[in-house]
Amino acid sequence: MKLDSETLNQESSRILQHGYYEKYLRLTPEERTQQILAIQELLAEKHQLTSRQAELLVELGNLYFTEQDCTKALASYDQVLKIKPDYYYALFFRGTALDDLERYEQAVAYYDQALKFKPDDHDAWNNRRIALVKLQWQKFTQAVTIFLQIISFKR
Repeated sequence: MKLDSETLNQESSRILQHGYYEKYLRLTPEERTQQILAIQELLAEKHQLTSRQAELLVELGNLYFTEQDCTKALASYDQVLKIKPDYYYALFFRGTALDDLERYEQAVAYYDQALKFKPDDHDAWNNRRIALVKLQWQKFTQAVTIFLQIISFKR
C-alpha cells in the first residue's frame, strides 16, 4: 500500500497515540496481529520520517513483547537503536525484554543506559533494582548447586 506523506503521517500518529503496553495486553491475538501488520506496512513506506520509524519500531517491539516473543521484540528495539542510539524507550524496553529472558546482567546494563537519558525515571530504577535482585538470586542458586555437588563427592 502506497501512502502520500500526509496520510502516512496521520496513520503513524493514530497508531502511536493509541498504542501503549497495557492496551496491547487487552487486545486479542488477532487484534495484535492486525496492529503488527499495520505498523509493518507503515514502516515499509519509503518516505517515513526516521524519528517516526523509531517510534513505530518501539511500538512493534512492545506488541511482540505482549505476545511473549522477546526475540522479535529485541530485534525491533535493536533496529531503533541503530537509528537513534540514545532513544530512551528502546533502551528501557530492551532491558525489560532481556529481564524476561533472564539475561539480568544485560538488562541492568540497558536500564543504566536508559537512566543516562532520564535519571529521574522511577520505573527504570525499579526495574533495575528488580533485575539486580534476580541476578543475585541466580548467582546464589548457582552457588548452592555447586556446593551440593561438592558435598556429594565421595572422599
